Amino acid sequence: MRLPPLPVLILAILTATAQARSETVVLSTGERLDAQSVAVDGQTVVIQHKVLGTLKVPLKDIRSIDGRLIVITGKDDSAPDSTASPAATKKEGSVGGQDGTDDPPAANVDSEWKGSFTLAGSLNEGTSRNTSLYTQLKYGRDNDRETTSLATFYRFASSGGETTQSWFNINGNQLWKIQNSPWGIFADVEFDWSEFNTWEQRIAGHSGGQYQLLNLSRATNPDLWVKSLTLDGRVGAGPRKEFAGIETDLVTEGELGGILNMTFAGDQTIEANASYYPVLFAYKDYRFEANLNWKMPLHMKGMEGLSLALGIKYQYQLKVSPDNKNYDLLGTLGVTYDF
Repeated sequence: MRLPPLPVLILAILTATAQARSETVVLSTGERLDAQSVAVDGQTVVIQHKVLGTLKVPLKDIRSIDGRLIVITGKDDSAPDSTASPAATKKEGSVGGQDGTDDPPAANVDSEWKGSFTLAGSLNEGTSRNTSLYTQLKYGRDNDRETTSLATFYRFASSGGETTQSWFNINGNQLWKIQNSPWGIFADVEFDWSEFNTWEQRIAGHSGGQYQLLNLSRATNPDLWVKSLTLDGRVGAGPRKEFAGIETDLVTEGELGGILNMTFAGDQTIEANASYYPVLFAYKDYRFEANLNWKMPLHMKGMEGLSLALGIKYQYQLKVSPDNKNYDLLGTLGVTYDF
């Protein structure tokens, strides 16, 4: 499937034109509000919304206003003129504090790049059955213009001095957001090296359109049982190359998928995604992949940044060698350190 570029472009232009006079407020949860006016009153942001009316949101829960990042310097919270434009904001990429100085203390500026490292045990079923060691490193950012994610994992297991699991993966995802629109343009690339899968080595990349289906937050929906919830759908296509097995030709496959992010019960998070990859012009050939990761922060003294982490990964490929199973079900349980 291909997303028609012209209708998407027209939709983006019309949406941007219709909302040109509004101020876009982005909450720390990622939710966007098109406000009629915005004013800062001490540590509170007062938002006038056409549908929701007057909203008062803590300054710490605001990520940006009209593309200007919120910088909280920890100075006194005396209220500025509530009719003035937000003085506690700076243009993205600029350096400065709330008082307009050029060199605020480094500790007061929070980098948009975040990382995490996971160490866990893994139970594998399918192509190989074993208990393995699992490590993962993730790094990424999310701002008003784009979302970037880089990740790599390695699984290893041995029994009787012989390796029974050796799987290395590295992947990258990039989303360019169309301002004041639920649409975005994505590109992803993934490389796998797995000694016990029929394909042994595989590289695949896709690009296409992404659309935000849901963007809910307790800040604007007080009765919501979760703190925040987003759901995105994407459709695209790209090449795939396998270096062993029964299908080593370069093929073009589609991507039809969904991405769910949820924060609940304080700071617990669930990240889940699923993608269906049909080989174009050969619709009886396809593969499927789904992932779920649940993080539970350890709110204990001396354990800041640590979380319990539960993960499930499932992948299925229709065409594999006769002596191989065509699925892998992998479960992980361990700890994650956020930095």
